[in-house]
Amino acid sequence: MATSHPGNERATTKAERRARSLANLEKHKIKKGEIRNPTGKNGRERSDYVVSVLEEQDTHGVSHIRKVILKAISRAEHGSDQAIKTVIDHYKGKARLEVDVTSGGKPLAADRKPTTAETRQELDRVLAALDAKEGKTPATAAAVAVAAPVVGEPKATP
Repeated sequence: MATSHPGNERATTKAERRARSLANLEKHKIKKGEIRNPTGKNGRERSDYVVSVLEEQDTHGVSHIRKVILKAISRAEHGSDQAIKTVIDHYKGKARLEVDVTSGGKPLAADRKPTTAETRQELDRVLAALDAKEGKTPATAAAVAVAAPVVGEPKATP
């Protein structure tokens, strides 16, 4: 029997602990047809209550939410870093962190196959370079490109 700590009365092996853990999970498993939240409350009542309390006004006609906001601004003015961050985040929205992981505008995925559009663009670029090298005009190249799928080459049989 393996002991985890000296003086531990319930010294167990790893397999016994795992079996006990799985039995505990099984005990709390939801059975078919069982409803764990019969009233359908999902915390919405609590947040509605908080909103209603914050919107209430005190004896001077000032809402509690206004006091909370003014307190955060006051703390920010006195140098509280957390208050400054909170006020700025809620005033302008949280700053988005954009990370561009590209190389030349293309993703850095070595094992990714190029899309059909990327393949066509690359083929068009290569064909345009060959046509320019051979002195063909773009109109001639376009006519050849349109005729090629129609005429095609005979398929080789294996």
